[in-house]
Amino acid sequence: MKWDHMRVFLAVARLNRLSTAGKTLGLDTSTVGRQIDQLETDIKLKLFDRSPQGYALTTEGERLVPFAEQMERTALHIEDEVVGNEGDQLRGAVRIGAPEGFSRYILADIAIPFCEIYPQVQLQLVALPKNYSLSKREADIAISVTPPETGRLTIQKVANYQLKLYTTEKAAERFGEINSVSDLKRVRGIGYIPDLIFDEALNYIPRISREITPHLTSASIFVQLRWALQGAGVIILPSYIAKHHPEFIPILEEEVFFERSFYVLQHQDMANVKRIRQTAEFFVENIREAMKVI
Repeated sequence: MKWDHMRVFLAVARLNRLSTAGKTLGLDTSTVGRQIDQLETDIKLKLFDRSPQGYALTTEGERLVPFAEQMERTALHIEDEVVGNEGDQLRGAVRIGAPEGFSRYILADIAIPFCEIYPQVQLQLVALPKNYSLSKREADIAISVTPPETGRLTIQKVANYQLKLYTTEKAAERFGEINSVSDLKRVRGIGYIPDLIFDEALNYIPRISREITPHLTSASIFVQLRWALQGAGVIILPSYIAKHHPEFIPILEEEVFFERSFYVLQHQDMANVKRIRQTAEFFVENIREAMKVI
């Protein structure tokens, strides 16, 4: 049984599609399909049910997953301890998944000194408004506002942050003064599309008032930010973003104030891989330093 075949099997099991698994592995779709077919031939078991919706694990395939994951852990530790990563010379790819705003304003700056210290690490920063599945290896390290309650994860609280309601001079000229929460009913609110909010902790508007509905919404904080800077409405922002834009004026600070936290998550199988562990340690330390001054 070849490790290459098992590696492909795990990718398809996690991602359910040959094309997606191929992109992750750097292989074309036909090669992924051939390796799955060859593995099934070698072990004389059907591992997937094929359909237009993708590849679904059979009972035999589900039984194989933990053994394939054990092989994966062994391969990673061989790479860590035998092939390379001696001393401080870490090598290999490390993928960090984090919310886009936090990635842009905090992680991007931390990544630069990291790459100076560890030039052989291929650092991949995925900045999307989503929660990342560590079991499907969407990331080696994930940063989340709400830690999962289940899963084989290591969870480390890193820092708290605050959110306030902001306006601009342009918005104030357009909508007038805002002196109370009830005044927000006549002001265009900027926020997330309600049914696309990926974390309920980011669903701020109902916590202010059930009578308020944002009328300019996007799944992207950067689109929201652009609208707000042009005076299109008022916006709730983390302080680590607002501090970079002197145009923003905090309003209703006593009535509208939220505190949230960031957590660093790792899958237990990956947490002891040296390059991943040291990357996580570096980012945790520097995130805490960065957030102290905000």
